[in-house]
Amino acid sequence: MRSNKFYIHNEDVWYRKCLIYLNRKHPYFSAFHGGGNYNESFKKVLFASNQIIELNSLDELSGVVNETRSYAFSLSFDLKNTIEKLETTHLPSYPCANISLVINDIEIHFEKNQMKIKSYTNLSPEKIFKDIKDTKIRIQNFSKPNFLANTTKEEYKRTVDNVKQHIIEGDVYEMCYCIAYEAKKDEIDPMQLFLNQIRNNPVPFASYYKNKTIALVSGSPERFLKVKDKIIKSQPIKGTLKRTGSNEYDEKKQLLTSEKDRSENLMIVDLVRNDLSKVSKTGSVIVEELFGIYSFPTLHQMISTVSGELKEEVSWSEILKSTFPMGSMTGAPKIMALKLIDRYENFSRQLYSGSTGYFGSGELDSNVVIRSVIIDSNTIRYHIGSAITYESIAEKEYDECQLKSEALLGLFSD
Repeated sequence: MRSNKFYIHNEDVWYRKCLIYLNRKHPYFSAFHGGGNYNESFKKVLFASNQIIELNSLDELSGVVNETRSYAFSLSFDLKNTIEKLETTHLPSYPCANISLVINDIEIHFEKNQMKIKSYTNLSPEKIFKDIKDTKIRIQNFSKPNFLANTTKEEYKRTVDNVKQHIIEGDVYEMCYCIAYEAKKDEIDPMQLFLNQIRNNPVPFASYYKNKTIALVSGSPERFLKVKDKIIKSQPIKGTLKRTGSNEYDEKKQLLTSEKDRSENLMIVDLVRNDLSKVSKTGSVIVEELFGIYSFPTLHQMISTVSGELKEEVSWSEILKSTFPMGSMTGAPKIMALKLIDRYENFSRQLYSGSTGYFGSGELDSNVVIRSVIIDSNTIRYHIGSAITYESIAEKEYDECQLKSEALLGLFSD
């Protein structure tokens, strides 16, 4: 491995050049980008490779991970079936391994006007830097696809009522119910969508993932897990309000004082505390922030932060087994919620509700794959969901789903 640091001006321009260069040169590519007014976010990191490792279960992870290397990863929601005694009755929409590891041939980190390039190839960091410098940034315009929902509004409302009946009967306290939208791919370039994402809709946990058959463009505002200095942290989102810009203070206060949103958030915080306690030292799990209100370009969100001090010698596999899938995308209790999700949703979530991230040298950071577009050779699709509780009103839950769609649809130029 060869490594070198290069001083740069205008970090955003260089990052975009790296995106275009590495995406063009490598069949497997992952990129991460933190943006917006958020106190913690993804570092700007990129991983490119000519090879990928695909695994079925977390038990296989320790046998392939080299502790001296860093990896980008994606986790499919269907990984749950290998962690718990669960199954998915819906057919997959595209090829997708439960776990994918990008073995970085080229790794690029941005930090304080510096660009650090690591090369595990015959290309020197100096040559890579020159090629990136010569890369042109192009802007491509395309029409918004004609997305069609796979669930009608009437079907959605009936399902919400059915889920509420399960809540009344005590099966669950909360369930995350999601619906899917699809359109023909046409001439849409996934990388251009990601460029639009980081330029027009900055969020703290944006990611781009590409393999030979699919591309994921994620504008996620939610962190799944972060591990640094033996501290594990999760930041679940539950609670959403449209941002109009007319009176920010009143809007934030409205969300903060909403009993329904606070109830949703608190149930998931309790679930996350339980998950983290499985791999944390006794008594170390704390709620750093409860009901934090954060603003994004189109939405206000209620975000809580839960952390703990990891036990000694706990593995990545043990950490992920104890926490995946994330409570914000399942409900509580988690296992029963997962069974009802498979019963009432009419599609396999696959990458949606999964996670993308990176780990190495004892550190990990990862997002929840929401507010995301997934593109294969023929189809472009996205998914939207909300938490159903006893207080839920089907009409309002449906409206929340449409609200969350707005930021995604804004990625497409008319």
